[in-house]
Amino acid sequence: MIKLVMTDLDGTLLDAKKEIPKDFWQTVDEMAKKDILLAVASGRTLSSVKNAFKEGEEKLILIASNGSVLVKNNEILYANTMPQPVVDRIIDVCSKIDDIHLMINTVGADYTLSLKGKKWHAEIIERSYNIPVTVVEDLKTVSANVLQISVCQEKGVRDNIFKLLHENFSNELEVVVSDIWWLDIMNKGVNKASPLKIIKEKFDIAPEEVMAFGDFDNDIAMLKAVGTACVMQNAQEHMYKYADHIVPKNTENGVIETIKKMLL
Repeated sequence: MIKLVMTDLDGTLLDAKKEIPKDFWQTVDEMAKKDILLAVASGRTLSSVKNAFKEGEEKLILIASNGSVLVKNNEILYANTMPQPVVDRIIDVCSKIDDIHLMINTVGADYTLSLKGKKWHAEIIERSYNIPVTVVEDLKTVSANVLQISVCQEKGVRDNIFKLLHENFSNELEVVVSDIWWLDIMNKGVNKASPLKIIKEKFDIAPEEVMAFGDFDNDIAMLKAVGTACVMQNAQEHMYKYADHIVPKNTENGVIETIKKMLL
């Protein structure tokens, strides 16, 4: 029996305009009548996730920064923050690369360097975050509660900056591709499946009682950990092997339609 649905946002739940489906909140209410919770599990920052669901945040479980933080009813149930020396080393390595831009994601806010003269990076950050981002002169001054460091690159990260950062940090950190233009760095062992232990303790929901939806590499751990894994038809082909079900595209409201068909 499914007691919890976890869903990624971009490319999964959200449509082509990165908007919530019109029947989303109605579906959440119908799920609640059957004692089924819904968790949004995103690589986005906590601030961005909260902003996207501000109309009914209390109805959801929020998992942000690729599983680094878990929130319910505005209470932080779990947060896995990065040591400052590690953050500083990542910044040092990335500062030597011209065509990338860094975001520092914390529990309370998100930080970046000036985007003056970086039109593409400014546009992709605005589209991805859709929230105010604090500009600082030195990212090393952001020392408290760092959950994740995100890197964007115009020519795509998988065949470019990912290789370098994976070689430098994969022994001690998680370096994961989360989008064509984004990769994220978290503490070792952190992924979208990380909060499942807390969810089991807090809500008495075992991983086998969870259905998950995803479309990209940063969803793999979550898809492998749950009882029912659903991969979007619009996902890259290498993702299909992690699916119990291939479901309609995000542009076809695949998550909600599948929930209605299989659970409601």
